[in-house]
Amino acid sequence: MSKVFVDVGISLDGFIAGLNNAYLSLHPDSKEEVDRIFSALSVGGTVEMPMADQPWGDYYGSLKDKFGVQWMINYHHPQDN
Repeated sequence: MSKVFVDVGISLDGFIAGLNNAYLSLHPDSKEEVDRIFSALSVGGTVEMPMADQPWGDYYGSLKDKFGVQWMINYHHPQDN
C-alpha cells in the first residue's frame, strides 16, 4: 500500500478487493504482438477465452494473470480498401 494512503489513514483493502470485475484492455499493433503478450501474461494464470478470430471481425482473447489481474487483448484487422 502506498505510504501516502497510510499517512492519511486510508485503507485500500476493500477498494482493491472490489476491483476484481475490472479488466485492462490492450490493443497491440500486430497479431504477433498480441500472441506474444497473451502468452506472457497467461503463464501461471487462467485463460478465459483463447486468442481467436471473433464473429465481430477482431482477433481477441481474455485471461486472468497469476496476480489476479484480468486482461482483454484485442487486435483489429486492417480493412482492405
